[in-house]
Formats: sequence, C-alpha cells, structure tokens
Amino acid sequence: MNTKPILFRPITVGLVLFVVLACTLPRPQTVAPTQVITTIVPSASEQSFAASFLSTTLTQTLTPTKIFTKTPTRTPTKMPTGTFTLTALPRLPDFQEVITFAGGGGAGPCYFEGRPPFFLDVHTLDNRTLFASFRLGGIDVAKPFQLILFQPDSPNGVSLSSPYLLADLATQDIHAAEYIKNYKFGDLCGYSDGILSWDIKVWSPIILSPGKWRFSVEQKESAFGVFSSDFWVQENTDPEICVLSSGPKTELVGQLSSYHPYHLVIPKEIGKVDVNGINFPLNAPVYVLLFQKIDVSDKWELLQKHLVQANREGSFAIEFSNLIDAGGFLVVGLSDPNAPLEETNASGYRGFNTYLPHDFFDLISANPITTSSCPGAPPQRMLMNQRGYVCTQSDRIRLRNAPAKSASTIVYVNTGAQFTVIGGPSCSDNWSWWNVRLDDGTTGWLAEGGDAVDPYFICPAP
Repeated sequence: MNTKPILFRPITVGLVLFVVLACTLPRPQTVAPTQVITTIVPSASEQSFAASFLSTTLTQTLTPTKIFTKTPTRTPTKMPTGTFTLTALPRLPDFQEVITFAGGGGAGPCYFEGRPPFFLDVHTLDNRTLFASFRLGGIDVAKPFQLILFQPDSPNGVSLSSPYLLADLATQDIHAAEYIKNYKFGDLCGYSDGILSWDIKVWSPIILSPGKWRFSVEQKESAFGVFSSDFWVQENTDPEICVLSSGPKTELVGQLSSYHPYHLVIPKEIGKVDVNGINFPLNAPVYVLLFQKIDVSDKWELLQKHLVQANREGSFAIEFSNLIDAGGFLVVGLSDPNAPLEETNASGYRGFNTYLPHDFFDLISANPITTSSCPGAPPQRMLMNQRGYVCTQSDRIRLRNAPAKSASTIVYVNTGAQFTVIGGPSCSDNWSWWNVRLDDGTTGWLAEGGDAVDPYFICPAP
C-alpha cells in the first residue's frame, strides 16, 4: 500500500499557501522610503541659505539676458536717426564783457558849400540803411512833410514811407513828433533864404533788393510838392545781422544818432525781439552777442550770448528775451569766436570793430505795461506807435477831429479797418481817446470804447 503521496500532499499544499501569502504581504521596502525622506529634509537655516544662493544665481544669470537681448535691439534703430545726423555745436567761449567806441576822426556832417539849391544825394550803408544829404528850397518848415522810397521800374513793387516829419529849428533836427521818444530823422544843418539843408539816416524794415530805387521828399500841402533822386542798390554778399521791429512793415524809421545809427524797434512781446542773420558761412556756427550801453562814455556791457547754426543758405533766426530796460543796444554776429571786438582806428583811437556784422537798435519800451484807464472807461489796451483795428461787431465808428463826442466827424471807419496810434490817450465822456493815423493817411481821434454791445471799439492788432 502506497502511503507516500498521502503524506506529501498536505506538505505541498502548505508550501503553496506559504508562497502565496509571502508574495501578497507588504514588502519591507515600503516603510524605508518614508524614513529616508524624513531624514534628508533641510533645516530652516539651510533652506534660507539655499534660497539666497538661488536668488543670487538667478539674478546674475537672468538679468543680462534682458539687458543685452532686448534694449540694444530698440536703441540703434531709433535714437541715432535724430541724434547723430546733427552737427554738434561747439561750446560758448568767454567774450569781452565791456567794449568801448573810438572817438575822433571824420569830418562833420552837412558840408553843402557849392551845392545847388535843389540837391539830394542818397546812398546805402547796407541792405537796410540809407544815408542822404539834402539841400532843398521851398519847404514850408511850419508844415509836415514825408519821405517816400520805392522802385520806379516796379509799379507793383513795395513802397515805403516815413511818418510825417517836422523841421525843428530850435533843436536843429528833423523828427517825427508822433513817436513816444524824440527819434531824429536827421541833423538839421541850416535854414536860410527858404533853403533847408540836413543829413539823414533812414532804416528800412525790409532788405532792399538790388536795382534802381527812388527817394522822394513830399510836401503836397505847400508849393514845394515833390523832389526825388534815384540811386542804385548793389547786391551785398557780406554777412549782416539785424533786429526786427514789430511795427508797420512799410514804415521807414529814423536813426536816433548820427554817430551810432540806432533804429527804432517795437518788441513783438514785452521784452522780446527777433534777430535775423544773412550771408553767413553755410551750415556753420554763429556767435550772437548782445550789448547794452551803460554810460555816457560810450561803454557797452555784454548782456547775452547765444550760439546758433546758419542753415544751408547762410541764414539764421534767433529771439532775444528779458530785455527789461529800454535804451541803446548793439547786436554782433561772429563766425570766428576769436575775432577782435575792438580795434585801433586810423586816428589812433581804440574802440569797437565796426567791420564786424552788427546792428544798433533802441527799444520803444521793454518794460511791463502798466494798465491804466480813464474814469468810467475800460482798461486801456492801446499803446503809442501800436497797430490797431476797429473791432466792433458790425457798427462803424467815428474818426473825430478832437477827443470828445461833441467834436466834428472827419470820416466813418468800418469794422476791420487798421490804423497806427500816434498820440494819446485823452480822457473824455467816460472813454479813452487815441490819436490815430489811418492807412490812407487820414489822422484824427478814435474812442477806445465801449458800450453794452461792444466792450471795445478798437483793439490791438494781432
């Protein structure tokens, strides 16, 4: 009887069950990882050090990426277009702070010995300034006369005229009484036997073009009538600098002095004037200096210095501001900053180098305007020598022969008509009155206004 299979059968089944149970029980390795992870967690100080290290590392490695991969890409494509194509101007050097003018030399004015009774000699000092010597008979010194400048061969060309002038035998000069200052239009040399002799310097508000020009003296209200003389203006290629006036663009301006030919300048705004230069070296720097006369000994102090660049035609424009004191001014334009501002003349006197491009001018007023008014009238807005216009909504106004409502009417003036203030103000009838000259030459008095419809009858021209 075979019993072996019976004995081994339970053993075999037990082994199988043991193996199955062993394979299904949890493995010891599942506990070990939990213990290992717990032991390698860094401490708080280690974490802080690691964070600091990583932060420093990232800053050093990431920041250059932003700087060198983005910013340079945008800068070269835009900035050089406006920056590197311009010519860099040099620095402003130091200039002589005070200059003087040489005295002596030269013959006196008004040398008319042997001249005929009707004599008029005109020539240009530059493209804007004229010098004329007159010896004319028949002028009525009690009546005003006028100077006219035009091109006779250009019927549609520009015509320039002076204000009405008077010969003052007491002061021995020719002047326009309508200016706020007594600006001379010449030195009176003498008056005898009905013959008037004088020298005159006149400044033109425009550059005189080359060609033939005619200079006339007119007194149509007397037997004198008109006397004219032709002269030629040559093309000038020398550098010139000039201060512009905001006054009438067709009005000839007299010179303040025969020694320094000041011309009258009305500022465009309080303390502001424009300066133009022509015929300077092309695309080159120009040093513009502004001096002001400081005493009677003919000393001039440097007020302002500017550096500009002439354009490709040799021209430039600049504005002077903060001219707070009215008086004599001198502007100088230098292409060479080392050019001497003073020199010794032939008579041995040392003074300003008049060969340099320069311009003398005098302001009519550069101080702030103090608002005033007549009793019952609105604040005054007009000024002496100012351009104005009739600014009513629709009504025309009366030009009267005196500053009062009761005065006679000379003419009715339409809305928009322009004029120049030559006198005033005068107070009457609760209005401010101004003596004006219309553009057709008619003179009289206009009321500044106003009433319930028009707060002002006349206004400053824009």
